[in-house]
Amino acid sequence: MRFVGWIGMGSLVAMLACGGGSANTEPNTATNSAQGQATDDAALTADMMEHHGHHHGGFTHLVILSVETIGGTPEQKDKIEAIRKDLIAKTAPVHEANKNLITVLADVVADGNTTPDESAKVDAAVQQLATAASAAHAAAAQAMNQLHAVLDAAQRQTLVDKVQAQWEVWRSANSADDKDNNGLSDADEHRLSAMTKVLALQPDQVDKMKAALKTAMVNVAKLDPAEVDAHIKKWGEAFVTDGFDSAKMGGEDVNAHLAGAGAGRMARFYVTIAPILTPDQRTKLADHFRKHQNKGPELPSTN
Repeated sequence: MRFVGWIGMGSLVAMLACGGGSANTEPNTATNSAQGQATDDAALTADMMEHHGHHHGGFTHLVILSVETIGGTPEQKDKIEAIRKDLIAKTAPVHEANKNLITVLADVVADGNTTPDESAKVDAAVQQLATAASAAHAAAAQAMNQLHAVLDAAQRQTLVDKVQAQWEVWRSANSADDKDNNGLSDADEHRLSAMTKVLALQPDQVDKMKAALKTAMVNVAKLDPAEVDAHIKKWGEAFVTDGFDSAKMGGEDVNAHLAGAGAGRMARFYVTIAPILTPDQRTKLADHFRKHQNKGPELPSTN
């Protein structure tokens, strides 16, 4: 049994994007083709990072994204697609809760209104999402068992690896780690860098945001990555065996913690920077949120 540790983004993208077949490599690939692939990989990585930074559905969401690129024989594909759609249906309440959180955040950001009452609305939306994620995890157990039955041994291992890779991207997009020891988490720095470009933030705004975030993020609940690592390891070791039973895996708490912690940090970040934005910047950021509002858990197929 193998598990993916912290791996390079190039390998990560390949693991996320490739279907069930083996890679098609040429020893004398032209330089421009390699550069084009690198550009495509960078774009896919950016899309995945943005997706995981805005959509928080827990472990089940990671499985859904992984199933989308699993491939399969002609006989399998219809069955796999039907199961994937069933998983999406079972997690529909999570999608609606995430949509509600995005709506609440967009309204708060647009108004620049971060009073205690408005902040309480955001916190309630985050809790609603975490609760929905916990319930969806149990509801998806039968579909998870059906997926296990359809896949062969190699495909089961491929799916386990893809879920692990999705978790690594999620962790990168939502990390509470502070590798630079500058008082900001890696995810906060990534978001602030992205917002600087998207909103054309001025240096004095960035300085004010950094100071505000260092204070605001101190009491935000942090996800223990070891908790998710342990669940994925337990699930992965069971999923590659013939006796897998999703109902015996547990994980409702992990699903809730994964969804709630990511959504909570995302929400606190934007609530914190909103008052520092100009009216035009707040409008642009609110529009940015609404762009994600109706997106479901799917990404464009790369098969």
